[in-house]
Amino acid sequence: MKYLYILIPVFFVGFLSAEINLTKNDEDLLNKYLAGSAEYCKKLKGEAFHFYCKEKILFERDEFILESTRRGNLKRRRSSTKSYFDYQLIQESGKLKERRRLISDKVADVEMDPSELLLSFLSEKAVFGPNSILDQARQSNFNYKILEYKKTKENDLVIIKAIPKIPGKTFFLSAEVYIDKKNFSIRKIVATPVFIKGYENMKRTASYFKTRLFLDCEIRFDQSYKGLFFPTLITITERYKGGPVVNRNTGSKGWEKSKTTFKYYEYRFFDVDTEVKFEN
Repeated sequence: MKYLYILIPVFFVGFLSAEINLTKNDEDLLNKYLAGSAEYCKKLKGEAFHFYCKEKILFERDEFILESTRRGNLKRRRSSTKSYFDYQLIQESGKLKERRRLISDKVADVEMDPSELLLSFLSEKAVFGPNSILDQARQSNFNYKILEYKKTKENDLVIIKAIPKIPGKTFFLSAEVYIDKKNFSIRKIVATPVFIKGYENMKRTASYFKTRLFLDCEIRFDQSYKGLFFPTLITITERYKGGPVVNRNTGSKGWEKSKTTFKYYEYRFFDVDTEVKFEN
């Protein structure tokens, strides 16, 4: 998966920043987690597309209209839209495709591209997010390091950071992957996406207001089936911090200009005897 519109490209574990200096033992552990995750991704490729579910997409926007360039005062205008779909990942002519049918009381039950309803982001094949980072064939594209170990009531996790060796060749600048130490399943991905609809406009917004862009994509995998975990929540947040205008009107918390949330629920799984092929 080359692109995540978000992506694609957010949970029960918070952000972690403390890095661990790798000893020889840590390097061995890192290789163990990478090898185990690669096997998990191999299994995911063979099973993950046999399902359908419900999808709710919530798009929230908080726009500022500059009333006075001299004074830097902003008028805030908030809006939001909700859309519901029957979602399925299918195989046609050897290729994987997403299919969505709009659920609405006002519109007939028709297949459609939800990008027609959205103004910024669209998730694409999020179930294969782990493969884009940890698939055996793609591991040579990244540098990895252990950031932290984290225990919850349900899981014993290791958080690994992936940084592309060649910037611009992947959908993110960097990513943190939360891996279950026992079964190597991927439970969460936090990434900074760059191949995303409207990214150039976001950079222009940051330049205009003399502020900094913080773009985050978080994917949670909480739906389990046959030892695999499927996406349940994706959050993409566009936030700006710093600069005289943003600071004056929003303070240190910054300006959350937009937030897109994808929720997946009511999963139904089925078995199909076929082979999966991926597009690069």
